[in-house]
This record gives sequence, C-alpha cells and structure tokens, in this order.
Amino acid sequence: MTHEENFDIAENWVNSIRPHWMRCEGNVHNDPKFWRDCIHRTTDETWTAVMEVYWWLTQNGYSHYDKIHPHLCFDIDEIKKRLHNDQRITIPYNREGYNKPVFRAVMAIKDIIADITERPFATTLAPPPPKKKTRPTQAEVMEQWAKTQTMIESLFE
Repeated sequence: MTHEENFDIAENWVNSIRPHWMRCEGNVHNDPKFWRDCIHRTTDETWTAVMEVYWWLTQNGYSHYDKIHPHLCFDIDEIKKRLHNDQRITIPYNREGYNKPVFRAVMAIKDIIADITERPFATTLAPPPPKKKTRPTQAEVMEQWAKTQTMIESLFE
C-alpha cells in the first residue's frame, strides 16, 4: 500500500476514537466500549497501516514526535513483534500490563494524527454562539398586525 492509503486507514481509525473521546470526556482508559470498539476490534491491516505511517513519519522529518512520545518506538516494536509471531495484540480485561504498550501507542498515534490533520481532540463541544435577540422593526410589526387583522376579520364574514 502507498503512504497515502496507510495514512487514510490510520486517520479513519483515529476518527473512530473521537466519539468515545467525547462521550468519556477524554477519560477512555477504563471504558469497556472504547476498548472493545477501538482497540480489541482493530484489524491487523489497521495495525500494519499505523506502523507504516509511524515509520514513514520518522523517516521524513517528523522525528520530533519521538521526543513528545518517548515510548512510541518501543510500543510500535512490541505490536510489530506480536503481529509477526501471530500473538494477540491485546487481551480483553487483562490486568497484567499486556495491553499497556498498545494503549500508549494508540494514544500517541491519536495525538500525532490529530496534530498532522490539525483536528485536535476536544473533550467537550464548543457552545454555540448566543443568538442575539433583535427587536422587530416597526414595519415588520405593522405587517404582522395587518395579517392578524385580516385573519380576525375573515372569521366574522
């Protein structure tokens, strides 16, 4: 696959995280629905695309993300190792730390893709701007009055 196709797959996967992020207000760590939908059900093809995007970024001038996410390189290597050895990427409800590198990688890739696409993750929706109440003009009031007067007069005909 090309870099663009891999990036599209990774971006779509990151976008699937957004509704969970909003629902949980950014606290997705212990959310079973997030884990099930965004991590445990992630296909090998998606993991491969994410790894390819990461390696492409490190080779093409985006190495500053390694400073921001210092564990990402090791976490990606761990996922690659699991894929290569036909091991499970994650184990549902595992409390032994098996899922830790995967979760860290997901959070880092989420941040990186959001930064590159300039679509940051928000935990709350921005409130809509308040609607300014305007008073109707005299002409509008008179027009409405004329319509109302016509309706009333038609009732008595």
